[in-house]
Amino acid sequence: MKNIVSFVAIVGLAGCSDFSRPPKTIVADGTIYYACRGAYVRTFPDGVLQGDSYTVEFTDANGDWVQLRGVKKLSVSDLQTTVWSHLPYDLPDPVTDKDSDGNSFIEGEVYTRSKTAKFLLKNGKWERIKIPNPACEKSEDR
Repeated sequence: MKNIVSFVAIVGLAGCSDFSRPPKTIVADGTIYYACRGAYVRTFPDGVLQGDSYTVEFTDANGDWVQLRGVKKLSVSDLQTTVWSHLPYDLPDPVTDKDSDGNSFIEGEVYTRSKTAKFLLKNGKWERIKIPNPACEKSEDR
């Protein structure tokens, strides 16, 4: 009987929470957070009056555990794990120019100007590529 009561209590409490898997974008009272690591993002109502305010628990890009309490306005949405790289406006001519080492550009090779400016030489033209979402990089890596 004791095990049944414990099970019912756990199921009852879990029913009040919303669990989702990162990565997520969390907007809590107008502030944006990124839940990028960890096993889950948990949101649940505070107090007896459900819907008054929420508590949100997640692990951020730095691996730090974050708990936000008393959140009045909450939005949780999926965060893309990859995004398109930036294509700089001043790219060299892939046919006549040379790379930083003085070599000709190589078809199919990915070139990097910065963390978010990466591009591929394909069919004699520069193309953007998919890169890891910078929102989920540790702050010292940004």
